Amino acid sequence: MFNPIKMDNETLVARPMTCPHHIILFNATRRSYRDLPIRYSEQSRLYRYEKSGALSGLERVRSMDLTEGHVFVRQDQIKEEFKHLYKMILQALKDFNIEIDHVSLSLRDPNDTEKFFQDNAMW
Repeated sequence: MFNPIKMDNETLVARPMTCPHHIILFNATRRSYRDLPIRYSEQSRLYRYEKSGALSGLERVRSMDLTEGHVFVRQDQIKEEFKHLYKMILQALKDFNIEIDHVSLSLRDPNDTEKFFQDNAMW
C-alpha cells in the first residue's frame, strides 16, 4: 500500500482493494439470513505500491481499473450462487463475442494456514 496522506485534518489512503469497503457496506445494516444472497459490485480505480523494479507490462502496475464483486451467501447457497455467477460470465463472453481457450480456478493450499479460512468442511 501507499503511505497515508495527511490533508485538511484528514488521513487519506489510496484504495488498494474493494473487499474491506464491501464488508463495511454489508455490516452497516442489520440483516436476516433470509436477506441473503447480497451482491455488491463496482468499477473502481485501485492503487498498489509496487517497487519500481517490479513494474513490467501488465503484471505489476501501480494503478488499475477493476470490475470487482463480492457475494455474501449462506452456506447452503454457495453452489447455486457459483453456478449463477458462472452463467453470467459465460453470457457476457457470448454477448461480446469473446472466446477463451481455458479457465483457471485458484484453490486454497491446505498447507498454508495463514492465508485461508481454516475450516476444511467449508472448502
